[in-house]
Amino acid sequence: MYGGVRDRNVIHVVAWNSWATVDGPENWTSYNGIEVDPYYVWVFGKGGIACVSHASLINCRQGKIARPRWIYHDFDKQFRAPEVKSLFPCVDGTLLVGMLGDIYTADYQINRQAGRVVTSAWTKRGGDAKQVIKMPIPAWSVLKSLEANLENA
Repeated sequence: MYGGVRDRNVIHVVAWNSWATVDGPENWTSYNGIEVDPYYVWVFGKGGIACVSHASLINCRQGKIARPRWIYHDFDKQFRAPEVKSLFPCVDGTLLVGMLGDIYTADYQINRQAGRVVTSAWTKRGGDAKQVIKMPIPAWSVLKSLEANLENA
């Protein structure tokens, strides 16, 4: 289990029925929020977006490594000092963020060797939100297969 405190740069990691803190992204002083997906813990804020694998956090917590291996996102030049207020990493390989008074999406991949979250161009979706969540559509795969079958007919 993970927890965060706004305006601090630590992640609280609960394992084996005890709490411990692990350092957040290097050169960050704080973050706005934390999200968790099956593979990574994500933090976001004035520093942008960073993620770390669950294994890296546990290894750091156990003292096997000094710092977690954070993976960072470098925003396009289209954004000047974006502060990410909300983030949702989606199972379909997209990131959904609330920043600069709008909602944006981009496809993403994790490049562990380079330590970077690589995205396509960010697409402005409009609207503003304090928190964003992209929910799966249960019948989406059926709809997509129907569409493919109709195209092939």
